[in-house]
Amino acid sequence: MTEPQFREVPLRQEGDSTALLQAVRSLTATVECVFVDGDADHPLAAAMAPHRPVRTEGVGPRPGYHRGDPGAVLLRCAYDREIFRTITALGGLFEYVEGPGGDRVLFTELGNVDLSLYDVTGHLILYTVTHEGLVFVAEAVAAQVSERMTKGP
Repeated sequence: MTEPQFREVPLRQEGDSTALLQAVRSLTATVECVFVDGDADHPLAAAMAPHRPVRTEGVGPRPGYHRGDPGAVLLRCAYDREIFRTITALGGLFEYVEGPGGDRVLFTELGNVDLSLYDVTGHLILYTVTHEGLVFVAEAVAAQVSERMTKGP
């Protein structure tokens, strides 16, 4: 079996995070968040709490990372619209700033939280490497996601 292929989705404009989350909403069955700096008192962890997430302290290698992070906290639960609303309310996934001296990624109030989304069959459909300002979507759904981002909800 071959590894699934992923395509980068550039999020360069204000509102791109919201458009992306809206585009993948109906495809998403499971949400996985890696709180790189811990989940204590984090508003996204609070939004996930009613859905009884599985909590794992320390994470192994994952998409975008070849090594694990013993200090990170992973929360995994069934999708709920409130999770995406909270990410949007926190300013989206990240802010990408292009500049003459080089591009920068600024954290929103979400902070250094990486997101992975899975479909109903358990296949990874999207993941982020937030501190790098990177979002990847599975080739299998890339065209559908792109079209939805362009058209809107």
